[in-house]
Amino acid sequence: MSTTEQITALEVKLSKLQAEIAGLKYPPNKEWLKKGNTCWVVSASGAFHKVTWQDDLIDCARKSQGNVFRTEAEARHESDRRALIPELRERAGHYKPVWDGNTHNYYLVYETLSKEWTWEWNCIYDTCPRSGYFSAEIEGLIEEFGERLNLLMD
Repeated sequence: MSTTEQITALEVKLSKLQAEIAGLKYPPNKEWLKKGNTCWVVSASGAFHKVTWQDDLIDCARKSQGNVFRTEAEARHESDRRALIPELRERAGHYKPVWDGNTHNYYLVYETLSKEWTWEWNCIYDTCPRSGYFSAEIEGLIEEFGERLNLLMD
């Protein structure tokens, strides 16, 4: 594994740990989004920033789209996760699966026992994978994206 790949893997792990710590420090409750409280939002560009909750139309729209977070770590983690999805779609060539009983539609699978990513295919029914579908075997994709794929697990 190259130095760059090691750094990327550690950044993914750090992001997950920061979000986990934040969840412990700030356990869920219904009252955290009160007018005047601070929260973190993820914008359409993927940038995240701290705002004061005003409970206005903009805040409610952000919340309805899942763009509001209690901590910076949670917002950063979600931003990183969301950035991965279009990269995977681009790598797949925006492939649309064909359900004709013959065409192999490949997708990523996380094997929980071995804690490794692999791939499978299906030609009959949609399994709704988080990664989307690919037209060809995707072994190289697993190596290319490495630990970043773990962002899909949340």
